[in-house]
Amino acid sequence: MCLKYTELSPRAFIRDKRWKSVIRRCAQVSSRGQLQGCDWGYDSRGTYWEQCYCTQDGCNSVSRLHIARPLFLLVPALFWFLSLHSRQL
Repeated sequence: MCLKYTELSPRAFIRDKRWKSVIRRCAQVSSRGQLQGCDWGYDSRGTYWEQCYCTQDGCNSVSRLHIARPLFLLVPALFWFLSLHSRQL
């Protein structure tokens, strides 16, 4: 079983310098006996929390970053540029 635990600061706006915490890990049955789905609430400090449980492998994983593809194109171009520049020295 997988767990994704999220906490958001009381106002939950990152652009206002608030914080967000996400923890992903393996888990056992939730404290409420929940095997799948999400549970949420607010703690005594006003922090929003959410616990999501799932049973498939990797179901709590981070989505893939889409910036990596342009980076793969940029790195060979950078090496080519540096090789041309080093020949001129």
